[in-house]
Amino acid sequence: KDSFKLINDGHENILNYVNIKIDLFIYNLGYLPGSNKQIKTTAKSTLKSLKVSIENLLNIGGIIFMVFYTGHDGGYEEYEIVVNYLKKLNQKKYSIIRHEYINQKNNPPILIIIERLY
Repeated sequence: KDSFKLINDGHENILNYVNIKIDLFIYNLGYLPGSNKQIKTTAKSTLKSLKVSIENLLNIGGIIFMVFYTGHDGGYEEYEIVVNYLKKLNQKKYSIIRHEYINQKNNPPILIIIERLY
């Protein structure tokens, strides 16, 4: 049995491929360095995927890692929209932390970690 499956599709379509509870999600947002900068995640696609992941797929005790790159066009907007959504989640059900560099230049990545408590 394979332990992973590579799917060439947008993360907003996750329910087309997954119907089981998942322990770990990793979002590496933005675009692939050295590739076409027009192909990137968006606030709309990321928020849709995140809501589905949190509400339907994340196991109790499961973790979501989200790495935001805010220096490209639309990157900071994507970050702000996701953070505004996360701020509204029940603190008794989800533990959410943000890790960011405070002494780095050129829009360093921001890490958000979400844990489902129950």
